Amino acid sequence: MEPFPPRPTLVEHVAELLRRGLAEQRWGERLPGERKLCVQLGISRPTLRKALERVRRAGLLKVEQGRSSRPTGKAPELRTAPPLQKVLIIAPEALEKLPAPAVFVFDELRSNLAEAGMRLEVRALRSARGGQPAAQIEALLAAEAPAACVLYQADRGVHRWFRERGWPCVVFGTQDAAFPLPALDLDQRATCRHAAQTLLRSGMQAEQIALIIPNRDAPGHASMREGFSAALGDAGRVFDVPLDSAALGGALDRIQAELGKPAALIFARAAQAVGALGHFGIRRKMRIPAEVALISLSDDPFLRFVQPALARYERDDAGLARRLSALVVRAAGGSPVPARMVRMMPELMRGETIP
Repeated sequence: MEPFPPRPTLVEHVAELLRRGLAEQRWGERLPGERKLCVQLGISRPTLRKALERVRRAGLLKVEQGRSSRPTGKAPELRTAPPLQKVLIIAPEALEKLPAPAVFVFDELRSNLAEAGMRLEVRALRSARGGQPAAQIEALLAAEAPAACVLYQADRGVHRWFRERGWPCVVFGTQDAAFPLPALDLDQRATCRHAAQTLLRSGMQAEQIALIIPNRDAPGHASMREGFSAALGDAGRVFDVPLDSAALGGALDRIQAELGKPAALIFARAAQAVGALGHFGIRRKMRIPAEVALISLSDDPFLRFVQPALARYERDDAGLARRLSALVVRAAGGSPVPARMVRMMPELMRGETIP
């Protein structure tokens, strides 16, 4: 693969915008204050100050103590700045349909990449029929030409394509052991093991505990299964449940009937855990957690408003965004990123739905 050319920084782009504004006499005798300029250009104050310093060193601005900068009248030397490098998030759905925690992380990632002179965009890549996404990926990358990609909730076919082609990427999620790529995620195995052990310590029997995962092929689900098995051996039950909310109630009734009472359900997805809370507590009038205990391995901002408080694992989204940003900047800049799994451990918030 050809090495990447040096990337322009956001400071360089802002300095060029300032030079062009001065050439067009856009601001008259004085530039606006820093706060107003930051709003106009959509940048932070440290970035603006670095760009202003470059323009001042070129003799185009005079800085006066306590006042906004004043043009010197010298004609700026304009040049065409190369375009910002693009980083693509490849996800199964459009941005507005992604879980809120992921949107928060991606928003932080967008801000961090902007400071590094890159722009972030999201593209939906729905699984191809037969699990062969190669044509979709090739068409997308040919049209977009990103410096690197972030793979989110990607299935095995997508992992395989990027592994075999060597395109710079980082997985925001669990690494596929068969096609390892640089990856960052919560430690799904350890989290699920901890949840099962917590229920055992509360007095539940292994035969009464079940893991509920969506019926889709995702590396993270395999890690959850491993952690569940590590805690309970063959006694614990794993159920694949459709994400379709209309089918959730019937599936939960069948699972609870198999487990008996009391039962304890560990959910891979927060939305399904909340659905179970309403189904058992409101529709079936069951006592929670006396008759059925519920715990979510994932987190979402709306869970803070759910009553009774759902037991969940809270993650450090800001920390995830910082570590993801560092990996993506390296990949997009052409530096090698080891194909290893970086794991972060969330914290259990016990809530009121487990004993």
